[in-house]
Amino acid sequence: LALLPYGLLYRTRFLGKEFKISGDVIRAVYVDKILKGKKLYQYAMMVRFINAEGIEDIAAFRVPYPKQWLKAIEKVAGINQTKAVPERN
Repeated sequence: LALLPYGLLYRTRFLGKEFKISGDVIRAVYVDKILKGKKLYQYAMMVRFINAEGIEDIAAFRVPYPKQWLKAIEKVAGINQTKAVPERN
């Protein structure tokens, strides 16, 4: 996962496929354990965005230092709709 001036870039480790989310389509970033109604059993950074079909979608990424990621994405995407990072338990 990389944060670039235009948004986020994710490249799969083995297949080499790329997934790009431009900053202008990001609607919110937050940390949670639930993705699309399914429990993940660990915290992940969630990115809500509008996909190529114009439908709101969500992607999850396990990242170190989620507070710093949220602030950085917020700055690049120009949004301020982040939720507090839950304390680890």
